[in-house]
Order: sequence, then structure tokens, then C-alpha cells
Amino acid sequence: MKTKKKTEDREDRTIKNEGLSTRKLKFCISGRSSRKHRAAGPAHRSAAAAAAVMMLIAVIFSVAGCSKSEIPNGYIEISTSSSPYHLYVPKSWYNNSSGGQISAYYSSQDKSNIGVTAMIQDYDAGLETVDDYTEAVDSSLAGLLPEYKREGDFKETTLGGRAAKSFEYSATVDGRNYRFMQIVTLKGYDFFIFTYTAEADRYESHLEEIDEILSYFTFK
Repeated sequence: MKTKKKTEDREDRTIKNEGLSTRKLKFCISGRSSRKHRAAGPAHRSAAAAAAVMMLIAVIFSVAGCSKSEIPNGYIEISTSSSPYHLYVPKSWYNNSSGGQISAYYSSQDKSNIGVTAMIQDYDAGLETVDDYTEAVDSSLAGLLPEYKREGDFKETTLGGRAAKSFEYSATVDGRNYRFMQIVTLKGYDFFIFTYTAEADRYESHLEEIDEILSYFTFK
């Protein structure tokens, strides 16, 4: 009975962004714990990865009970009281958060931007680990973004003090060349994804600020 109840509870979990439920994710579990490993079908894995990608794209192009934390000098906090983390950006940046999506961009002339999204683990789709997530999203992005190219290998890093993976890629969107950075970690049952996006010729110019923004990112 405990296993059945745990399974039913997991069926009701949702893809989350900033602690707010955004849409239901049906896991197609039948009477057993989703923690038990089983091979995911290619279609199921692809669908889950595509859902993750669409959430990220929504943040990337939206511009074209809490622990206390001190705000760094010269920064503002754009995460909300319901966000399970603290995200700060320089005061000169523009807060572009809305509808539960937390993001900010550099200026009206330079829409280089950052954002954080969250997604529930999907055991049935094979998205159990950070490696599962990065590999599935990498594959899905290749089919969704024109001229997609991963720049280099997946790298070990941290996000909010937790072990994470990062990868960079480039793609063409609306005839413009963009470059992206994603950093993914797992906390509890949720993947947290930090994404930095900029036009290719502006990407390098903001990396120092991005590193500083990441250094101030913490989980509650």
C-alpha cells in the first residue's frame, strides 16, 4: 500500500518553474514505484526532452518559506519568495520575470539574457540523472534549432554549491546567430537549469558578469 500511495503521489507531481506549477506531466505509472529502474522507450524519452527544451526556449527568447540572504552590493534579486533559490543580477540589468519565469536581460540594445527553470525528474522517460538530462536535451535541441552545434564537451561544474554539468551550443534563430550556455543540477526530485543566451558576437563580452552572477546563486 505504501508503494502504491507513493506512486500515486508522484503521478500528481508537476513540471515546476520557480516553485509554481505550470503544467501536469503524466508519468504513465501502473501500480509500482517509479523509483524502480526500467528502460525508457525512445518516443517517451524524446517527448520528455522536447518538453524540457520548450520550457527553456520560452525563457531564452522571452525578451526578442524562505531563508534570508544578503543581496550582493550592486545587485538586485529577481527570484521571488516562492523560488527555491536566490538569483541576483547587476542593478543595470532589466528584470524580465513574468508568469513564474525568472529571467533578466542586459539592455534594450543588447538582449543578452539569463534565466532559471526547473523540471521534475521523469523516471519513465529515463531522465533520472544530470547526465540523462543533458544528453537528452542536447539531442532534442539538435532537432529543434536550425544549425544547432554543441560547442565542446559536457563539463563538470557546480550550481548553487551542488554538482552540475554545463555545456555550450550555438544555433540560428530568426536569421541571427546565437550562443548559449546551460548549467544543470539536480536537487531533490527537480532539475534546475541556468541558461545564458546572447548573440554570438556579444557572448564573450558578458562572460565575466555571468561568472559573477553564478557565484552569487544559492539554493534556499
